[in-house]
Amino acid sequence: MSDSSDLLNGILPFPVSFTSLALILFAIIAAAAFARGILRLVFATIALGIGAGAAYYVYGKAPSLISSPRAILVVSILAGLVTFIAARYLILNVLLRPVLGKHRGASGGLGALLSLLPAAFLIWVLATGFRLTGTVMAMEQFGNNVTVAEGEQIHEGLLAHWRRAMDSDQLARLLARIDPFVQQGKAVLVGFLISTRDPAAPGQLADADAAAAAIINSPVMQDLSNDPQIRRLIEEGEYVALLQHPKVRQASRESTLADHLEAIDVGGRLENSLYSGGSGQQPRVRKRIPTRLWRPRETPASP
Repeated sequence: MSDSSDLLNGILPFPVSFTSLALILFAIIAAAAFARGILRLVFATIALGIGAGAAYYVYGKAPSLISSPRAILVVSILAGLVTFIAARYLILNVLLRPVLGKHRGASGGLGALLSLLPAAFLIWVLATGFRLTGTVMAMEQFGNNVTVAEGEQIHEGLLAHWRRAMDSDQLARLLARIDPFVQQGKAVLVGFLISTRDPAAPGQLADADAAAAAIINSPVMQDLSNDPQIRRLIEEGEYVALLQHPKVRQASRESTLADHLEAIDVGGRLENSLYSGGSGQQPRVRKRIPTRLWRPRETPASP
């Protein structure tokens, strides 16, 4: 049986969760900081923060210039990587070279404690990157899969699986609380909006899940679904711009929807309502199940 938190989705004979990967990297980076000098690693961490800030800025601005979610992701990562390399070189090899040349490795308990800080920050950046990549790729894949014909096979890509894997990992869920890119409510709400690419899909989702029915039938959801600008973003597959749309952000914080959004697993319940089968390993193969017409749930008669 496959492990849902496996980032490689069954490619290797053993699972590779984010927690196990984070622990290995944490130990390596902390040891390097202690051995090579905490000062060097601290300023390298500052450079990493500058790179992450650049990626965040580009991710927020790119949808106005680029429509493809995949392209926005690549451009944001490249911008962050280039900025990190440039900032690291400028700080370590130009501004602080005289100081760092005389600095020795950390020592004692304080040095050991300080050496954990760069490792912890890198793990947080890594978690944010995995989750953001998985979210964007899962939205793009879901948008393509929701319109397939009944009985047609679909495949879950490895990068799209990262969202499911991160949602199943305890450490990743903890770090998600301070994720600046994607909050669970927005991602779920966008998942419902994407499902409207197939007119029959929302009813099928509502028929399968009471929480889904409450969201789909809410006035907020109806308003979003009928908004011309949001409909254009959905139809053209501009899902990053959809995530950042002010009305989507506001709706995800709506008190009448917040509890339902937090209770829905966009990668599980939504897709399980539309597809059947699946090997649990990469590639995950499923089939679109026959469309069912949705009928409102009947209210039990009063005795």
